[in-house]
Amino acid sequence: MDLHRTLVISDQKTSIALERIFWDVIECIYNGN
Repeated sequence: MDLHRTLVISDQKTSIALERIFWDVIECIYNGN
């Protein structure tokens, strides 16, 4: 149970990081044009 919870939290942190990078790229492209 604890392991599963840790994996879920890790997944959420990874998703948040990827989402942040994704929006940074979108913003860079938008500002570049």
